[in-house]
Amino acid sequence: MRTVVQVRDYGLTLPGAYLTYPFDASTAVLKVAGKIFALFSGTGAAVSLKCDPYWGRTLRHEHPSITPGYHLNKQHWITVDLTLGFAAGGPSALSDDLVADLVDQSHTLVVAGLSRRARAALGARPDPGTAPHPTG
Repeated sequence: MRTVVQVRDYGLTLPGAYLTYPFDASTAVLKVAGKIFALFSGTGAAVSLKCDPYWGRTLRHEHPSITPGYHLNKQHWITVDLTLGFAAGGPSALSDDLVADLVDQSHTLVVAGLSRRARAALGARPDPGTAPHPTG
């Protein structure tokens, strides 16, 4: 998943996900049960995702292309610059699996915060506990 289109298309495969443009015609947002889990930059090079705070700090330390969420809560959101991340070499480069894991975790964190009824409507576990840390 090296482009925002690929990330968006992957996010749309997750349970209950849908695409909307609540801010303007160029800022795409993926939501589940009315809650944002992915926000795409109007420029088309970056995606902001909800992230476990501890894992987010680790990711920002290891990957220069991952920064605190742009115009979002810096503790709970990260912004992933796909262009920079896939152009980087060595251990700081992004992988398709890592980006998929980040999208999955963002969706899982948002679903975990939903009411029991909303989770049940999505087919999610009644008590999700804490979101797992993807490996990457």
